Amino acid sequence: MNVKEPRVDSVIVGILGILFICLAAGPSFAHLTAVVTAANDFTTSRHPVGTRVSVPRVVARKIETLVGQAYSPENKSYFPRRSFFGPIFRITAPKNCYLYVFRRTGPMDSDFYFFILFDPATNRITRNPVFIYGKWMEGDDWGSELRRPLLSFEDIYGDGELELIVEERVHNGTMYNAVVYHYYYASPDLALCPILAVETRLFDVFTWKMRGVITRAVRKLAKGEIRLEVTLDYQDPTPVHAELGSVILHSSQPGNPFEIVERAVIDSKYARLLITGSETDEAKFIVEGYDFYY
Repeated sequence: MNVKEPRVDSVIVGILGILFICLAAGPSFAHLTAVVTAANDFTTSRHPVGTRVSVPRVVARKIETLVGQAYSPENKSYFPRRSFFGPIFRITAPKNCYLYVFRRTGPMDSDFYFFILFDPATNRITRNPVFIYGKWMEGDDWGSELRRPLLSFEDIYGDGELELIVEERVHNGTMYNAVVYHYYYASPDLALCPILAVETRLFDVFTWKMRGVITRAVRKLAKGEIRLEVTLDYQDPTPVHAELGSVILHSSQPGNPFEIVERAVIDSKYARLLITGSETDEAKFIVEGYDFYY
């Protein structure tokens, strides 16, 4: 019995078809790589520079899940699955862990940065990654400037353990432009729990013509107790620096969110702006930050 040899052009078409399907689907577990920057930080660049390393399979699965939550097969012609895979960064974290930062890109710049802790000794990861909105992280048109590092670790509670700090730029038209620092407690099961959000720099609506900026500095007072010192700087036409007031916050134990316990107002005009200029409920904001996305 003679077996007909397949035509070369048919084989080529078949191979190209398989390649197209793979490209549309996006990277596979085996091909996800992360960037390690010299500064041990993540960047907002879509083409970051650094050393490339393989992403562990368990982390890659979580990233695949995050993409699956945003990808819609019905819209694959307009937004193919591969378009949701942005850069991945690997950060050296405390306690011999790594922190993976995944930028999930989306339609109309609806990007999000997700944060996943990974313990190579146990192969465990963060189950439900926390995230920040990425749309306003790029460009110079969205108010207060970002300052490096975008990600760091600091003992905010005062117990010798390091919390994760992530910087986020938030924006809502001309009325609200700020930079928020999120503080996360890493629990033993690698969950990242939000415990504090500080609106560190805010464009002031009262002095916006003079480029006024409200600044909140964190001062540690005792274990589980901090003070936000709120000041205003603007040009009129020479530099002006004014104290607006302060807020004392307390956390009952490591991992518990900070709460407002006392405030001191110096300038009554700014009494409602000691925590935030976003008009968000203060008790909610001081833990979660600003979560209006558009």
